[in-house]
Amino acid sequence: MHIYDYIVIGSGLTWLTIAKKINQETDNILILEAQDSTGGDNRPTTLNDQIINNGLRFFPDTAPAQNAIKFLENLLDQPLVESSIENQIETYESSGFKKFLGFGDNPPEFYEQLSYFLNSKELKLIQKPHEWTQQLATRLDSKILKKSIVTKFGFEELDSEEPKLTHVLVNGSKQIYAHNFIFTGQPKELALLVPDELLNARLKAKLKKSITWQGVCLDLFHSIPTDKTNMFLLNGTTNDDIGPCIGRFLPAVEGVNNVGGSQISHQISQWMSFVDSESAEDTENIGLILKKMKRQIKRAFPEQADSIKKEKIFVTPVLSGTDLKLNANGTLPKVKNLWIASSQLNSYQNLLGSLMQAQLTLAALGFVESLDPESITNPESISDLEATV
Repeated sequence: MHIYDYIVIGSGLTWLTIAKKINQETDNILILEAQDSTGGDNRPTTLNDQIINNGLRFFPDTAPAQNAIKFLENLLDQPLVESSIENQIETYESSGFKKFLGFGDNPPEFYEQLSYFLNSKELKLIQKPHEWTQQLATRLDSKILKKSIVTKFGFEELDSEEPKLTHVLVNGSKQIYAHNFIFTGQPKELALLVPDELLNARLKAKLKKSITWQGVCLDLFHSIPTDKTNMFLLNGTTNDDIGPCIGRFLPAVEGVNNVGGSQISHQISQWMSFVDSESAEDTENIGLILKKMKRQIKRAFPEQADSIKKEKIFVTPVLSGTDLKLNANGTLPKVKNLWIASSQLNSYQNLLGSLMQAQLTLAALGFVESLDPESITNPESISDLEATV
């Protein structure tokens, strides 16, 4: 019976980053991927034959972000940042476009999720994030077992003070053994994977009921471009429970008309709002959010809205909000060889949260130097705009 040193479970940027670093130290690892492709939310997608990120992506220019991106640059052995640029956020009112100055006394419920995009500076990336995941996956290809859904954790000595995870059950039938396990999937899945002796009914119920947030992503293909490619926060004048959306237009792409041979331009815009997981179960709620997003885009960009030819809608898995108490080193209480490395547990969001969680887990495992505690427990102000809120 073969026993791996490490089994990494999950999908996306976090587990690819963790697995790549560990694989530099030991070849005896296995990565379990439930889907038939790698990358998770950060896998590539296409709109009108143009390869893009799967939804709006943003990387702030903060000290933790610089640390995280340097870590990934070393891992991929190539530069990833072109420059630091101002993140000029605009909103739209009846008088036209104006600088966004904050929410005042009425921030949306998902302010923490939205505020990630409001940092005053951002890092302009050389590569798109979906290219990061594809490079990592290519270098780990021989270690990845796709279409492998973990259906149960197998423990020994459950009644002891230190039960040990020895194996996982994959696709309901195959047992795979390892000395150490790293779980990067959704924490709520642990309620089904971990026995009651370790997560009792009360804790499992709390895990299931915790308020979590998902992203509602709308990608649009426009035949009429705009020269505005900064970030926009759109909300309109109505007070409702849906809240605002954030988004931007990607740089316009020049092409040739196949019919007349004339030069044409087209452009893709990407927008995002948020919904709590309970509301997301009702497709009517998703429809209302998308309807408001389109209405606000049309209000601010009427010409571009009328030129929409194609669209892509994507509702992300849970992004944040899960409440799960772990040991100081990120392991599940009582289980010293099961690390919980879900980016949902990180105080940062989006791309930065994924990389930060990977670093924290690798530091706990001893594969990288420990991170500065101040940058973990006391995150920098997300946005200079907060002073005006």
